[in-house]
Amino acid sequence: MPRIRIEKLITGGRGLGRMADGMVVMVPLVLPGELVEARIVRRFRGHLEAEATAILEPSPDRRPPPCPLHGTCGGCDLQHAAEKRQAEIKKDLLLEALQRAGISPAGPVTLLQCSRPLAYRHRVRLHLAADAGLGFHRLRSNQVVAIAACPVATDGINRLIRALQERTALRRALAPCCGEIELLQSPARAHLTMVLRLRSGTGLPGKAVRMLGELAGQTGTGIVTRRGRSLRPLDPARPPLLLAQEFGADRRYSLRWDSGCFFQANAHQNHLLVDEVCAMAGAVQGQRLLELHCGMGNFSIPLGLRGARVTGVEQNDRSIRCAAENGSAAGLPGHRLIRASARDALARLQRAGERFACIVLDPPRQGLGREISLLADLAPERIVYVSCDPATLARDLARLHRDNFRLSRVTAIDMFPQTHHIESVALLEKN
Repeated sequence: MPRIRIEKLITGGRGLGRMADGMVVMVPLVLPGELVEARIVRRFRGHLEAEATAILEPSPDRRPPPCPLHGTCGGCDLQHAAEKRQAEIKKDLLLEALQRAGISPAGPVTLLQCSRPLAYRHRVRLHLAADAGLGFHRLRSNQVVAIAACPVATDGINRLIRALQERTALRRALAPCCGEIELLQSPARAHLTMVLRLRSGTGLPGKAVRMLGELAGQTGTGIVTRRGRSLRPLDPARPPLLLAQEFGADRRYSLRWDSGCFFQANAHQNHLLVDEVCAMAGAVQGQRLLELHCGMGNFSIPLGLRGARVTGVEQNDRSIRCAAENGSAAGLPGHRLIRASARDALARLQRAGERFACIVLDPPRQGLGREISLLADLAPERIVYVSCDPATLARDLARLHRDNFRLSRVTAIDMFPQTHHIESVALLEKN
């Protein structure tokens, strides 16, 4: 078997090395500088994929992973690295993405490390196999690996996982109609929500409904069925409690939302993320600010409380309804919301001749599309871009650079310890 020296980690958390002839080899679960013995598992025109059969020269940053399923479960790909090294790797991934796009921030990239590297996830999605096995996908496979608990999930979610694993009959009753089960814990309270993602054309059998009702009563869990975008409580008389997170800025406020809304899975790091966005936006009294993909108000509410006149844009019905309720509860009667896609809203605002001092955007993983060309037409002095993918962030920053915006500052936030994933916030200012 070939011996490969790992040069660096790349997007996806895989190590990059080279064969003797220079062919690139990608190897998971390794660290920079390690010498590994590898077995080639796939061949492509421009690279090979391999798996390490032996670590011949381990990195000094290698450690025993805290999860017994590390290397089998495909979820956490950096558990074998000490937390400090994980942070350095993520920062390097972000910097490399920026450099490849020809983008250089005016100052150094800072990283806000997570003080809680385990038990931080308030949301997990489990797969339910046809044989009723419940867990995560195996590494590089759609096969389900059954789990007893997940070290990165909250204690409440792990209690619910154990309750599901103890109920074999319930899992067997659900398997024909439900392929995924999402578990959520409210960051501000202990209550739990279970979302059953039903397959098209199926419904819950009566036996499953009875057993779910027992589970809900015994664990205090709200249960929801989801088909497409439609959400229905299992028991209409006992709808699930709203999820909530509390903040303490200049004045205390809380946000509430339901299981159909997006929210950051790491509530502790979300506090840091919100503070960083508000600092970059520089919200002052009366400042006109536009937020694209505003969700249930994670950024727009605190920005409004700092005095900005916020216009929020969101396409998700449930999210924008929660954003309106959160704005009202926070005492922001002038909180303006537009239910539309980012592209449609930008075109509408452009036609109306509206202008904004700052634009905050938090797009999905794929980043912005052609609508990015419309941002400059709204004459912002600064743009704050929140991203969960360094590659699409770098691509979009390069587009904005061509529109005469310079990258002033980038902050990385370790939202997902034990994985290569990273959240980042970039501040662009008009030249």
